[in-house]
Amino acid sequence: DLDAPAEAGTVELGEYTHDIALDPYAGRLFVAQDVAKQVSIYQLSPPTGDAVPEPGLLAVIDMTTAPRFLRVDPLRHRLFVVADLPPDEDMLGWMKLHIFDVAEPSAPMALGVHDVPATVSLDLDPLAGVLFLVGLTVDRLYLFDVAAGGLDPIPGDPIDLRALYPQENNTGFQARNLTVDPWRGRVLAARSQGALSEVIALQYAPAIPAAPGDCPPRPDHDALAMVPDGFDVDVPVEDRPNLLDAYAALPDLLTG
Repeated sequence: DLDAPAEAGTVELGEYTHDIALDPYAGRLFVAQDVAKQVSIYQLSPPTGDAVPEPGLLAVIDMTTAPRFLRVDPLRHRLFVVADLPPDEDMLGWMKLHIFDVAEPSAPMALGVHDVPATVSLDLDPLAGVLFLVGLTVDRLYLFDVAAGGLDPIPGDPIDLRALYPQENNTGFQARNLTVDPWRGRVLAARSQGALSEVIALQYAPAIPAAPGDCPPRPDHDALAMVPDGFDVDVPVEDRPNLLDAYAALPDLLTG
């Protein structure tokens, strides 16, 4: 709340942290501590003057395997935890997704555990109640219905991202840092592939009612359409504007 960002304090978490998720409405922070195999839940309080109160530990969820990634649904008070498989489950390319009810954050309640494709990229549209997940080994985008507290695959074929972004080089394709904008109906990801790196963008009708009482649309695989941009990776890299030179004036390649 100051004129410029300023360090307001440091909290010792005590364990290695792999990911965090924030519920900005309830002021709760969820911390995935992979080495300790636990998820810690903290209550955040707004600043009082120049002082920021230290977060208070509400609960610790003990996991049987290492938690890797977290997402929170602030509307339904659901916590989604992607964790490693148990050692006795030899399922190449799969992980476990745990769902918790955190309406009472000091007493989180387990709702279920589901097998999902191994992933480092997932995000949630809480308005539609849809979880988006990119399969790490198959480069496909999966949609799951999480509105009712479970994890139900949405009908349709998962979206083949390699078919939408087919260019190849000597760097492996990855879709990382999946981010959903529920208000605009956008799914964004960072295509990490060396000189072919760009922003992946898909669009769908946002789940916002047009009038009171309307049932908003829920996206499915067929509803997502690729959003083209002006960064054409089919153009040889030496003929493209270099984003690293964006601090200087860039001439138009056609007009000079």
